[in-house]
Amino acid sequence: EKYFFGTLMPFVHAAEKCGGKPGAPAPAPPSAPIAETPTDSSLDALGLIPASDVKLDWSSGIRNEWDVSEAGAAEAWAQFRRVGLAPYEDGHGRSDLTHKSSTSVLSPYLRFRQIS
Repeated sequence: EKYFFGTLMPFVHAAEKCGGKPGAPAPAPPSAPIAETPTDSSLDALGLIPASDVKLDWSSGIRNEWDVSEAGAAEAWAQFRRVGLAPYEDGHGRSDLTHKSSTSVLSPYLRFRQIS
């Protein structure tokens, strides 16, 4: 059977049914200008913070909860080993439990390789 589990192939097969095979890619442009590097590359200077985010600092909770350091990663791992490891198997997928008791809180540290 040509259908199997995964994310790409079901999409490819559905696209083939709806529109056929994709065409050839467009040719490369003759030139690609290089943008000037700004002297100030902060989000404010670049104008990348939406006005709604300036009014409401939605990330303050994340910054308060997450110690973005290797020491913070080590402490999160130690805390999980002390408190969360034993009940993790039964509670990690339950939405009725608080986040501290049902998750390891290690994902950001693993993602950004502060812990492995």
